[in-house]
Amino acid sequence: MRIAVNIDGQFQPHLTGIQHYTDSLLGALYGSGTEHEITAFASWLAPAFLERGIRDGLFAWRALPHARLEAALRYTPLADGPLFAQNAGLRSLANKIDGRLLNPMKHRLSDRRAQARSRRFDVLHTPDPFRPQFMDFQARRSVVTIHDITTRLFPDAHGAQAAAAGERYFAYARDCCARVIVVSESTKRDVVEHLGIPADRVDVTHTGPRATTRRVEDPAALRRERAALGLADTPYVLYAGTLEPRKNLPRLIAAFARVVAQSRLPEHRLVLAGGSWGRYDEELRRVAQDSGIADRVVMTGYVTNDSMNALMTGSDAFAYVSEYEGFGMPPLEAMVCGAPVVASNTTSLPEVVGDAGIQVPPQDVEAIAGALHCLLTDRAENARRRALSTERAAQFSWARTAALTLRAYEAAAR
Repeated sequence: MRIAVNIDGQFQPHLTGIQHYTDSLLGALYGSGTEHEITAFASWLAPAFLERGIRDGLFAWRALPHARLEAALRYTPLADGPLFAQNAGLRSLANKIDGRLLNPMKHRLSDRRAQARSRRFDVLHTPDPFRPQFMDFQARRSVVTIHDITTRLFPDAHGAQAAAAGERYFAYARDCCARVIVVSESTKRDVVEHLGIPADRVDVTHTGPRATTRRVEDPAALRRERAALGLADTPYVLYAGTLEPRKNLPRLIAAFARVVAQSRLPEHRLVLAGGSWGRYDEELRRVAQDSGIADRVVMTGYVTNDSMNALMTGSDAFAYVSEYEGFGMPPLEAMVCGAPVVASNTTSLPEVVGDAGIQVPPQDVEAIAGALHCLLTDRAENARRRALSTERAAQFSWARTAALTLRAYEAAAR
């Protein structure tokens, strides 16, 4: 069977969780030993975009046996040509020509070629609705991954354009796809209930952690990474992820404030590691100020993989009390690093943390504070939860994800 995985979404300027999903899945598929022919299929490919992805840690699977990368159109932007590289004025002019004239022509040509070439595939899997042109691909059967339905449930957080794009994707999944892959049982319930997709067409494939996630065993390396963030000897509770409303961070800040006031923890900090949606970080600073712990809340912004591994490994507790998740990669990766976890008892998070984490109602500040107090003051319980985290994380692997995904492809082709 000839299978294509659409990688048009892999060339965005900023790494996303879906990009890591697609890249990890391809690596696991090529490493699975399957007899099926797997092709990473792009509508168009610019060498500079591929090089940027490689620098960001993507596309390592290209070195694996049987790896295939196919683009309907390979294209070098005019501005990347040798005549323009050394002259800022000419490069600016070339960028304008690319954007206003050549790019529209390139997209029309690549879309026509991609439609024609897609006909030779038995199954085409789109894991990321980055470009809507995939809806015109003409493989014998189509498969999509729905990671969550936040654009349906939280449209204001995404904006009207993204919400409309999400609705088109959901309609395509419902009306045109033989199988719909989701990353949790919770998301399966969502797509059945809210999108009207029959349950017998939905396949659950829990994902594994990113390949770059690992516990930092070297004390010197751990201290060096923490020192770079001003946390060399400072104990802390960690949150990792985007700073956005559904992550429930005001309640986490309020809970941490209670723990600080009641538990005599003069040194602990609450570290929020991740980029902010718009100016939401300013709102969180106001919440911290109003809670009397402005000096205890540290917002790092985006951090590198190495720094995140160190932050997770060195945390006294990892707190993830989000109100909605399609899967919940940050708590899984925290468990890989051996951190004890406090997580919401709702949506997909119980599937991820299981009995290893302390599960709490996300709306209950007192319950969140109680769980944090337990992990920060009871050393034996903290150590027990760390061991459970390691055991739990070992149950998630990309090899298993690939096996379940191949099963979905085979069901689609029947």
